[in-house]
Formats: sequence, structure tokens, C-alpha cells
Amino acid sequence: MASLATVAAVKPSAALGGSSLAGAKLPFKPSSLSIKPKSVRSGAVVAKYGDKSSKFFETFAAPFTKRGLLLKFLILGGGSLLTYVSASSNGDVLPIKRGPQEKPKLGSRGKL
Repeated sequence: MASLATVAAVKPSAALGGSSLAGAKLPFKPSSLSIKPKSVRSGAVVAKYGDKSSKFFETFAAPFTKRGLLLKFLILGGGSLLTYVSASSNGDVLPIKRGPQEKPKLGSRGKL
């Protein structure tokens, strides 16, 4: 709004109301409202850094889309689940690590 007041103050008054369609001169009084600058904070909320903050969020917050967040959540959740399961499992799961559980059966001549 402040820029409109500045533009209105800069324009010549002859172009705004100095003539009519028929060519007759019309009386023109500049209003005091167009000269008075308005406060920037009167109606709208203006960001302190403006374009810099929007560029920051476009650049660095771009990976945090819904699809990206879901993918990251699934990767981290799957990785943590795999880590937890592998840490809590026993080391002797494979039969080769456990070794024989029963005594071997002897053959027909009493040998292995």
C-alpha cells in the first residue's frame, strides 16, 4: 500500500483529473489520503526477512515432502528393526555352530 501512495504522489495531477472526455477542464483537488504514507504493519503481516526465508524453505525444506518423509521413516524403521532383531538373536542359530546334540550312532561293526 505504501508503494501505491508513493506512485500517486509522483504522478502529475493533470493526468488524473485535469480533463474530461469532451475536453473541458475539470476541477481537481488532491486528497490528503493519497499523500499520507500508510504504515506497513497496519493490515498485513510482513515477514522480517521476506524473500530470504522463502528461499531457505524452498532450498532446504524440499526433501521434507510427504513422500520423502514416508520413505525416510520406512528406511529408518526397517533399519532399526533389523538392528534390534540381529542384536537380540542368539549366536548359535546355525547347526554347524551348535555342533552335534546327540551321540553319534555306531555302525554295524561298532565304528562310526
